Amino acid sequence: MPGTMITELDYKRLMGMMHNSIQSHPAEQFHFLDLYHGILGAEVVKSEEIPNDIVTMRSVVSLANPETGQTRRVELAYPNEADPTANKISILSPLGTAIIGNHVGIVVEYNDCDGRSQFRIDSLEYQPEAAGRYDL
Repeated sequence: MPGTMITELDYKRLMGMMHNSIQSHPAEQFHFLDLYHGILGAEVVKSEEIPNDIVTMRSVVSLANPETGQTRRVELAYPNEADPTANKISILSPLGTAIIGNHVGIVVEYNDCDGRSQFRIDSLEYQPEAAGRYDL
């Protein structure tokens, strides 16, 4: 079973985003730190080598709460692309930061406005790299 992995492109883009934004958005500094710590320990691989069960940027993910059975379908987006009405969650959201780089079957835990939450990554409905899109 693979550990946390991230593509080189996602790593470069996310590190650049954090570097460029941390001074202009000091109120969101803790979000940047959560993301930074989450991807810092990840194995960085070429986009063509990422397994097709790993959540990458712009992946469409089916999630299930193992306690309540609640299901959710989300697309992992950059902050400027996030749109809750279209189920596009920001990488800087607690859930977005929790799922990036993780694989299908794992239960992720995170803190949100309601306290501690968890979701199991049930499936990837779309992963850009699996679809041959190495530029997204």
